[in-house]
Amino acid sequence: MNTLKRYEELLPTITKDFVQADRQVLEYILNKPKTFKHYDNTDKQKLGAYLIGIAKFLGVKEPLDDMQRKMLVRCLVNEINDFTLEELDKAIQMDAMGN
Repeated sequence: MNTLKRYEELLPTITKDFVQADRQVLEYILNKPKTFKHYDNTDKQKLGAYLIGIAKFLGVKEPLDDMQRKMLVRCLVNEINDFTLEELDKAIQMDAMGN
């Protein structure tokens, strides 16, 4: 654990000559969000709440009921389990914008 702490202290010195994009990539690697396969029940509940919100954003007229929400969460966790919430959000936004 001391080695990790030492690297964290050296990181600003090591990255001082990095361009912004390289710094962002390194920060993402070091602080990578949790993938769906590592979600616990609390994370799954937050994912379900996100899905309700994104459905409204996308113009779904009827709100998701509990069964639909649970099935969507289960599908995400089981089928695209290497995704993170941030990646899912970006993919949905890109699709909604036609990219």
